[in-house]
Amino acid sequence: MPQWIADWMVWVLLVAGIAALGMAGWTWRDADRVARVTESGIEAVARVEGATRISWKGTPEVGLKLSWTDSAGQMRKAETVAVTQAYADTIIKGQQLTALAVPIKYLKSEPSLQPLVVPDAENFGRLLAARIRVFAGGGAVALFSAVLLLLFGRRKNSARPAG
Repeated sequence: MPQWIADWMVWVLLVAGIAALGMAGWTWRDADRVARVTESGIEAVARVEGATRISWKGTPEVGLKLSWTDSAGQMRKAETVAVTQAYADTIIKGQQLTALAVPIKYLKSEPSLQPLVVPDAENFGRLLAARIRVFAGGGAVALFSAVLLLLFGRRKNSARPAG
């Protein structure tokens, strides 16, 4: 294999590995949010105002548009609260919403964080954990492959006689 191809493959693997590890970190932040909201969130009942199909890090999901009254009596809204496709199938039949309200948990201390739909929390947490494993594993494999290719390609070239 010509050296330029090996060098190009090393760079592609490095970029892919770093990107995958970045996605694992991004997903870990979401999993941390789910854990914090599950553990110390305040329960409420949110009105479902709509649903849209979204692509969350490459995976199709459903985003719910929710509104609820918080513990201080203020109206709060969230535009795209992600739920798993399995849960969405239980509250959406065809193109029609069948649930007008869903139980949620939210953090009063951090109003910018998305709430969590309680019946979907466990499945959503498992989905995030699986994504972290896939992204971290893929990133590690890509970086390890880049290092091997770099070392193997350099050793192979240095073992060749000059001329």
